[in-house]
Amino acid sequence: MSECLYLDGRVRPLRIALYGAALQIEQPDEVPILAPLPRLRRISCWGRVDWAGDALLACAAHSIPISFLNAGRGVACFLPARPPAKTFGALIEEAGLHADWNNRLENWTDSELRRSLLAALKNRPEAQTAVSRSLALGDARLALRVGLRTLESPGPTRRIWSCLQEILHGWTVERLQTQSLFLGHFGFSSDKPNVPQRLALVVSPMLLSETLEQAQREARRRRPAGPMDGAGAGNLAHRCALAFDHAEPALAKHFAGALRRFERLVRDCAEEVEA
Repeated sequence: MSECLYLDGRVRPLRIALYGAALQIEQPDEVPILAPLPRLRRISCWGRVDWAGDALLACAAHSIPISFLNAGRGVACFLPARPPAKTFGALIEEAGLHADWNNRLENWTDSELRRSLLAALKNRPEAQTAVSRSLALGDARLALRVGLRTLESPGPTRRIWSCLQEILHGWTVERLQTQSLFLGHFGFSSDKPNVPQRLALVVSPMLLSETLEQAQREARRRRPAGPMDGAGAGNLAHRCALAFDHAEPALAKHFAGALRRFERLVRDCAEEVEA
């Protein structure tokens, strides 16, 4: 959740500077501490707390009020010009209170998987036919497994797919760093949706063709990669990373659309909870 930052300069003075998208808290003879602005809800100060001007403006831009206290009483308050907007993480928390949130989230997941599968296999009719049958049964996750089976080749398809999925998950986490998500949304809490994992799942079909092509390249190599350990694993992982880089432009475009639709789902549910 959003945090309150307490700055106590009564014993030793503090200096607050701006460091990227975070406040840097400096104290004599101490290692500076960073407080990410997107995670702050309000700030309270005691004693001598010296603020850099750009740090104050950054707090205003993030709608973070600052209170200056003395002997338990407020002596001044720095207020943003506009009311604080809810972060995306806060909206997800609110959407989670909707009675039908879990069903809507699963329906969104199935819809996005269908969209990705059809886009990824539009030039591969042999796989599209089999996948379409599974989609007709209403099971998008099964369709993804069917799609992978139809792309089996002499190369190490499964190992390549697994390697690309690991890269995709890390890539997705990086893409979401600016979304003001809470720690629990990154898979550290069983009662919150793992947002990176779910987004990685729904865009993963975009890597099906790249998986097949890399498997075929591996099969043509004079010395196919060995088991997924040792030097063979490292070489294959490096080649998978290059294959991912090749697929990234199309993947990024598809990811942006999926994220927009996920944000719309979250906002709709949050607004209905407030109504």
